[in-house]
Amino acid sequence: MAQCLEDAGVGRWLQKYDFTSEILKQTIETMLNKEERLLREKNIKRIETMTKLHGGVEHAVDLIEMYAEYGIKSLVPINNSFPFYADHNYRCVCNMTICFNWIKLLFRRCCYCRRTIIAHLKKQKRKLRESNEQII
Repeated sequence: MAQCLEDAGVGRWLQKYDFTSEILKQTIETMLNKEERLLREKNIKRIETMTKLHGGVEHAVDLIEMYAEYGIKSLVPINNSFPFYADHNYRCVCNMTICFNWIKLLFRRCCYCRRTIIAHLKKQKRKLRESNEQII
C-alpha cells in the first residue's frame, strides 16, 4: 500500500526492517520541503477527484476491505486469470490453427516446387554436358 502511495506522489515509502532514524529524519525533511509539499498537495487533490468520480470513499473502503479479506487475487480481473485458449472463443482458436496449418502447407509446397525445379534444371544441365561430351 505504501508503494502505491509513493507511486501516486502523495507519500514516501520506507523499507520495513532496513530504515534507520537518520533515513526517517531525511524522509520527513524531504516531505516538509515546500516544493515537495506543493506537489504532494496537487497529487492529493487529483486523487480526491478520482475517488469522487469512481464511487467515493465508501467504494474505496469496500475495495480495501475486500482486498484485506480475499487477497490480491480478488483485484485481478477474471479475463486476465484465464489462459489464452480458455479466454478466447474456441472457434477463433480453431480458425487460427487451421490458417496456420494452411500457411505451413503452402510454404512447404512452394519450397518443394522450388527444389523440384532446381533439381530438374540440374538434371537438364547434366544431360547437356553429356550430350556435348559425346559430340566432342
